[in-house]
Amino acid sequence: MRGAQVTDNAGIAQFITIFPGWYIGRTVHIHFKVHRDKATVLTAQMYFDESVIAAAHSVAPYNDHVGRDMTNATDYVYDPDSCAVVATLSGGQVAALTVGIPT
Repeated sequence: MRGAQVTDNAGIAQFITIFPGWYIGRTVHIHFKVHRDKATVLTAQMYFDESVIAAAHSVAPYNDHVGRDMTNATDYVYDPDSCAVVATLSGGQVAALTVGIPT
């Protein structure tokens, strides 16, 4: 699941996706890149609070898996400053993360 978005005049980009799964050795996260210009790229990750992860993983298809081997607390890359703010809307959830890019 890859994609590209262009920001609006306020510097906001948005995309629709599914909640990420997990893989061995990392906590749940979404990778992203921000291209300021052709030479300046920020590569980062967006994380989720453990309560959000637990809620998502309590329903299908996530609850078919045997479980995670890594939490935010045990992940070697996790940064709490990169944890998304999540709100429930009708039909799904919205996650927001503010990312600062040096100018």
